[in-house]
Amino acid sequence: MQIYRINPNLIAFYFGGDSASDNPNLNVTVEENWEAGCEALGVASYVVHNGNCALVYDTLCSPKQAALIREYLEKELGAEKITVVLSHWHLDHVGGNQLYADYNIISTRKTRDYLLQYQPDIEAGTLWGKPGVNPLHLPDIALAADASIFLNGLEVRLLTFHIHTDDGLCAFIPQYRALLPGDMLEDSASFITNPEDIPVHVKELRRMRELDIKKILPNHGRSFVIEQGGYGPELIDCVFHYLEYLYSTLQQNPAASIPPLQETLAPYFRQGLIHYWPPYETVHRNNVEKVRALFKQGNLH
Repeated sequence: MQIYRINPNLIAFYFGGDSASDNPNLNVTVEENWEAGCEALGVASYVVHNGNCALVYDTLCSPKQAALIREYLEKELGAEKITVVLSHWHLDHVGGNQLYADYNIISTRKTRDYLLQYQPDIEAGTLWGKPGVNPLHLPDIALAADASIFLNGLEVRLLTFHIHTDDGLCAFIPQYRALLPGDMLEDSASFITNPEDIPVHVKELRRMRELDIKKILPNHGRSFVIEQGGYGPELIDCVFHYLEYLYSTLQQNPAASIPPLQETLAPYFRQGLIHYWPPYETVHRNNVEKVRALFKQGNLH
């Protein structure tokens, strides 16, 4: 685990990815082992804190990861009042929920509904495969709209967006103009789960771009960028153009050849807006095939 101090009230906890040259999971795909696959991509959780209050944004893949963060909260920050916020329902963001069973966990209503619906499969390890998340601790508070939390006066806005999934919840810290978007934004490429929803995602990315953002700190990004304070708002543009490119190209011709990620996003890599990370080639190939299959079925034209 790497710990990065972003500003006086925000800390990143980063696992795997490019933070270690000897990462043992670099050649593991999510399909083979979802937890190891996520560490190959690199995964982060964030803590917003002020005085004795702390907000944990996502509990990551496992109780082991969550325990390391909680230990830091209590021993190094002296946190006595902890609130957990879940960005969405995917397992690499809720795997450590049980470590915070004695505190409130907040999500959108849809996130809670998904976790409740799939709880037996999640715990048995039959949804994404092994390892199972058992027991899966469900959120205590389910939001139906945007809300704000105050940590001894420091405001954190919880903003709902339909990007990546339809249950997304961002955390925005107005004092620092810092956005925690979960998996709505990624570097090198977003993970497409529901290709039929891409037009909605693109529309929602436009809405996100209207926020007064200075820095973006995604759950899956490059460690050195996060360590230096995060991405600029241009990260939203990169995701926007990637989704729009795949959708429009394959809508016109489902058999169209899509180049590897390194070529597809080459202009953005050259500008330094995002950074090439080889494990994302697998994510990109899966994205292409999902969108291709959507239009091969003839469902949308």
